[in-house]
Formats: sequence, C-alpha cells, structure tokens
Amino acid sequence: MLQVGLNPYGMCCTFGLIGQGTDRGAPEPLGLEDFIELGAQVGARCLEIDFRFLASLSKEELTVIAGRLRDAGMVPILSTGAPTDRLAQVLEAAVAIGCKLIRMALT
Repeated sequence: MLQVGLNPYGMCCTFGLIGQGTDRGAPEPLGLEDFIELGAQVGARCLEIDFRFLASLSKEELTVIAGRLRDAGMVPILSTGAPTDRLAQVLEAAVAIGCKLIRMALT
C-alpha cells in the first residue's frame, strides 16, 4: 500500500517558516497545530516537522505533540539545518516527539 507523508516546505510562508516579520511573510501564519491537522486531513502517515516549530516548546508541550502524532497514526520525521550548536536541542526534541529519523541539511 502506498503511504503518503507531508512536509511543510511547499508552504513555508503559510506556516511562518520564512518571511516572518517582513512584508513577504504571511500576516497570520499557521503553526504546528495547523500543520498536524492538515496532515491528519490528507491522511499522511508521516509528518516532516521543521525543528523551528519545536525549538521554543517545553518538554510537556513536546509530549502533547508526540501524543497527537501517535493518535493520528503519523510517524514524525524531524528536519533541521546543518548541524550546529543546537544539535543537542534537536536530538532532545526528536526523542521527545518519538522521532527516529532526523533529516539535516549539510550545506
């Protein structure tokens, strides 16, 4: 059976991942909750979550996100830019949401 996943990069402005605070950004960007809901609506089996969605969340909030993904039957994939000094935070967030795959940019 074909399984479909969803990533936010075709809708970066919509989800506030680029252009925030500029004339080019969405005036009221959607957030992580909206992205998860969209994934559920389209029947996504995996959801690629940009680390910027998670960076400011507490452990408790990350636990709630993990539960929402699990309840929706979506496997989380975490994506981030090139490894930096935030790598420990990225790994902690990945573990907290039940992620077993991290996609990193190398350049």
